[in-house]
Amino acid sequence: MRPPRTARGPDSWLIWLPILLAAAFIVGQSGIPVEDGGEIETVAALGGVNHPPGMPLLSLLSRFFWILAPGLGIRILFGATAAVAMLLLLREYAGLHSRFLALVVLMMPAFQERVLAWDAYGPLFLALAASLMLGRISCRRRRWLLGGYLSGLALAFHLQGLLVLLAVLVMHSSREWRSILITLGGLFLGLSTYVLLPVSSAAGAVVDWGSTGSAARFIRQVSAAGYREVYTAIGSFSLEPVRLHLLTVWRLIWPGLLVPLLALVASRIPALRERLCRRREGVGELLSGRAALALSGMIALDLVFVALVNPMAAGTSQTGTATLLVLVVLALEGIRRLHGLAGSVAVLASLLLLLPPRSGLPDQRETIESVLSGCPPRTALVLSDNDLLYGCWSACYARDFRPDVVLLSTGNFSGWFEDLVNHFQPDFDLSTSVMDVGGRDLPREVLAGRLIEAAMDSNPRYTFLSDR
Repeated sequence: MRPPRTARGPDSWLIWLPILLAAAFIVGQSGIPVEDGGEIETVAALGGVNHPPGMPLLSLLSRFFWILAPGLGIRILFGATAAVAMLLLLREYAGLHSRFLALVVLMMPAFQERVLAWDAYGPLFLALAASLMLGRISCRRRRWLLGGYLSGLALAFHLQGLLVLLAVLVMHSSREWRSILITLGGLFLGLSTYVLLPVSSAAGAVVDWGSTGSAARFIRQVSAAGYREVYTAIGSFSLEPVRLHLLTVWRLIWPGLLVPLLALVASRIPALRERLCRRREGVGELLSGRAALALSGMIALDLVFVALVNPMAAGTSQTGTATLLVLVVLALEGIRRLHGLAGSVAVLASLLLLLPPRSGLPDQRETIESVLSGCPPRTALVLSDNDLLYGCWSACYARDFRPDVVLLSTGNFSGWFEDLVNHFQPDFDLSTSVMDVGGRDLPREVLAGRLIEAAMDSNPRYTFLSDR
């Protein structure tokens, strides 16, 4: 890798970092998010850990930013994550065209759904981008140590952080046993963040998805074994998830990245290269040697994850994060190879293809507040929709909007849910356990129905409402 070059004038990161931060904040999540965003905001407001595998580093960062700026901290965190990730990639691509393309990328719905939405995939995107930049560190041992540490931190965000470890091993490691030991040392240092799980349980955290007080329960939490029991599709294989994943890849390309990627293709065609592209333009360092192998591995493992590990997520924004990073790198390389006017046209075309702009990330605040406002005093709200459930957590627990409403789930029987109810409504009786109504061998709908009936019998002063 060549040594870092100093950017000057309008190309300086001192100018573009605040620009990227402002853009990411503006187009980022607002209101009450869907999916796991409500849970993450609840953890940030109350303290504790997220659902399996726990995502302890995300829990720590979200809590810190919430304390730093209540109400806006999570939005600032994910805006900074996206801006820094793009700035790291731009260090390899000087020029205003690349900078403006980065702003276009921030406006892409596919980018917003993966990097700016409140979930583990935005920090994972940042860790992947950082792994590509480790080559700038001249000291090999320091590079190995930081690479292993970065991999451990990525795994503390999400188990797909294994992709970061792949990039580190392919790009920056060697066959020397010392490099392997140093990398493993950094890895375990980064993984030490998982100590937060048992510590939070022992400290009585308000949000605690199952105590991890024993080694067996800790492994169950980190491996998300409970998820595999609930969602039987995890670990199965069929061709349908593969088809959905390929459609996802196309949606990552169209419309925002299509023109820059076509420019990259055109740079390999002699007739077009003479008219559109710079002469004597070599292959960028992120597309050569070990870096190219690492990028190819990211795309392949993204597909493997969908096909073999979590096919139920195929076609959703929970997949394709690493593939998105590779496509952004390819798009920046395509813009780099164009003449000045051709580059300007390509960036403008990419922007125009995103028009008319979408309304941004989903915001269910109006729906949530309408549902909660319609609940009379002493209401137990029984919800089957997880988006609605986590959104109500966000409104009731993080924003203090109708905290008197009891929130129950028909699909999750974790002790965490009961602990939240007992913390905010200590007079609500949830003493009837799963084993008291027949055990976990019963079908989930039958089990949920019996638990709700038992809760109604034990709490006659409450009005029970459902979203079904």
